[in-house]
Amino acid sequence: MSLRRRLRGVIGTALFWSVIWLPIGAILLSWPARQPTDVVYTSSLVDLVFFPVFGFLSGSLFSLLVSWTERNRSLDDLSLARVAAWGAIGCVIIPLLFVIIDYRQSMDFRYDWTFALAFLGVCAGLGALCAVLTLALARRPTRT
Repeated sequence: MSLRRRLRGVIGTALFWSVIWLPIGAILLSWPARQPTDVVYTSSLVDLVFFPVFGFLSGSLFSLLVSWTERNRSLDDLSLARVAAWGAIGCVIIPLLFVIIDYRQSMDFRYDWTFALAFLGVCAGLGALCAVLTLALARRPTRT
């Protein structure tokens, strides 16, 4: 497979994941725990941009992982479980780095591991979902 075709696949997957993560970010930022008197400020809009960027980076990592580890398989040979696992791994790498950095910078030994592990679990689940959706989209029959 040519480098141009691989790059197009990585960018296409990354863009697809960024589109999926945009409504996820909108839902998370509008969670009911906020005060009812809150107004949408610029910081919320800036926070909303984070989710598509995160989706783009995670989709890129997923695409690179799958193209490297499953390079001898066709789309029909890929199992949903393996693709979901690569999606979970690709989506957890960046948040795991942030958790490690946050833990190292906190001087408090009572780090909130419950929140960190729940956050990583949600990211893994959404990464697996995005990966399965990506495979389903790639497997769809082409029109002639």
